[in-house]
Amino acid sequence: MLQPDYRPKDLSKKIEPKCRVLYFPVQKPLKVSSQPADQTLHIVWPHRWEHDKGPEAFFRIINVLLERQCKFDLSVLGEQYSEVPPIFEESKTRLEASELCTILNWGFVSRTKFIETLSSAHVVVSTAIHEFFGVSMIEAAMLGCYPLCPNKLSYPEIFPKSCLYNTENQLIKKLQGFCRNPAATRNISLDLDRYSWDHLKAGYTNILLY
Repeated sequence: MLQPDYRPKDLSKKIEPKCRVLYFPVQKPLKVSSQPADQTLHIVWPHRWEHDKGPEAFFRIINVLLERQCKFDLSVLGEQYSEVPPIFEESKTRLEASELCTILNWGFVSRTKFIETLSSAHVVVSTAIHEFFGVSMIEAAMLGCYPLCPNKLSYPEIFPKSCLYNTENQLIKKLQGFCRNPAATRNISLDLDRYSWDHLKAGYTNILLY
């Protein structure tokens, strides 16, 4: 919205040379276990339990995998608030009855357990419809998970095209392939150091202390 009166001329040109954009600094976590075993794919969804993270879409995709007789382990992590979408409880009940899906973790866990779980998973999935950055996805990828993200929001800037999907069907096909061959999740090399605190520390120090 433009101010109706007293509009400064060329304001953006005056401000831009004084500005600098820095990524949110991620403290690179230390992997706490060896690479995951490849007998069964381990899928992790590590997000706030709210509608803007797309849990309905995630569980819809999980249901299709089960319908297609895919076997996998599942960790659904994240902080919960006063109003948790009912899809979580509904899905847990259904998944616990399945012989194809084994729930390894469900709900909020300690930081240590969070890192341990990400270290042991093959794939980390985002179905978010609102995301400013995606710290948990970056942390998971730093720990060796293959990230699968929507081709929108902040993700195209962070991850290569091989990690992005445009439709739910594309995500389903990708996960279905990984269920058949979990070892294929390691056929990727990501350089995420530019998001780490070690890389960004000097930039923040220069701005905040000088």
